[in-house]
Amino acid sequence: MPCTDPTLFDIPIPSIPSLLIREVLHPFFVFQIYSVILWCFEAYFYFAACILIIAAVSIIATLIETRRRLFALSDLAHFTSTVTALRGGSGNRCRHRS
Repeated sequence: MPCTDPTLFDIPIPSIPSLLIREVLHPFFVFQIYSVILWCFEAYFYFAACILIIAAVSIIATLIETRRRLFALSDLAHFTSTVTALRGGSGNRCRHRS
């Protein structure tokens, strides 16, 4: 007989394409895309390329960091330990999952 029911707290980890779409549709990056298009129309190709490269590196870094933090948070949510439950004056040791 288990001492307690498991406390399950599942943290959903979105897929990389889902995170990428959410990041690209962020207003800051929408503005960056708009500015790249604008600078290309004005024939400032080097400036537009720099903005595009910096934005791409920023998006990739954000995706990597977000995934890393979500996996770390998911690992913290799953914890197993041995607990002692007192029932009727006697201690009963059992493993508890959360």
